[in-house]
Amino acid sequence: MPDARTARLSREVEASILLAPASQAVKQNLPQVTSYTQYFSWPVVEKIGSPASVTGHSNGTAVATLGTLELRSAPATAGIRAVSCPRAASGSFSLPVRVAMLRIIAAVAGSLLLLSGAERLFLQLEIRDPYGTVALFCLLSCQMMWATLAHIGNDWLAVPIAVWALVALNVLARVQAVVLLPLQRSPSQQGY
Repeated sequence: MPDARTARLSREVEASILLAPASQAVKQNLPQVTSYTQYFSWPVVEKIGSPASVTGHSNGTAVATLGTLELRSAPATAGIRAVSCPRAASGSFSLPVRVAMLRIIAAVAGSLLLLSGAERLFLQLEIRDPYGTVALFCLLSCQMMWATLAHIGNDWLAVPIAVWALVALNVLARVQAVVLLPLQRSPSQQGY
């Protein structure tokens, strides 16, 4: 790990810090930074042009580069996006709209997988109503669960996969109990 007291920033990071808006507290330490008040007073053309100057590309190429980074950082989400909304995959929507669409798709898919996995696990563990309903209510009321499901990356899939892994382990334990327990009995227990 680099030592935070002596490590230097790269030129790209330094340029992006100077171009990205920052709070008043940051502006006190770095007076050359653009404040939020200044940034929001800029015309739209200047706001759109500022990320392009960081990457050194025109606006169209910068959006394509962001799309490429987005696809590389979340391959599962990108596949869902390409299948479910071809127009979004072509780049005809702006980045904030694509991000919102990805979050909605990931949250819906993740929540359906989580709900079905939780119900299956409750059946396996013989948790009946009203306890199963209360457990589902607590699960679906958790803000961190929704934040994870709406996160663009592969995190939205981690929560349902964890539940389905518990379901699979439970099935494996039951199969093992049915198949291996009769084989492990001694001859005296089998009536010989």
